[in-house]
Amino acid sequence: MTYEEFGASVARVWHAAGLLVTFRPKLVGYVHGLLLLMRAQKSFEVEMAKSVGALSNILLYASSDTQEKALDVYKTLGAKLTELGASARDPVEASDVYGRASGEIGDKVVLWRKAAQDDLALADEVS
Repeated sequence: MTYEEFGASVARVWHAAGLLVTFRPKLVGYVHGLLLLMRAQKSFEVEMAKSVGALSNILLYASSDTQEKALDVYKTLGAKLTELGASARDPVEASDVYGRASGEIGDKVVLWRKAAQDDLALADEVS
């Protein structure tokens, strides 16, 4: 995975985590709901592994500014996953936490993406 895909991977991790915590299956469609949760769990695991791989590429090849912003994204993601997990017993609270934290994670990813684009533009100028 290239480090340019880090932001998308973080977004998919957050989406899967939100689905896992906020989804409540109904009696009608119960089997389909359980399948959805199983897919979300698998997606969470796969995307988390991909994001770690992308983060390692960032730490190896990116500028210091991009590295710091990526670490900030990952620390924020970890903190918000912890907060989301703590609110999992109450679906309303979990939904509120998910909505609030989505904006914060998104803002950090935007800052990281800008730094990554600057790195790529610099690499194109050097080539």
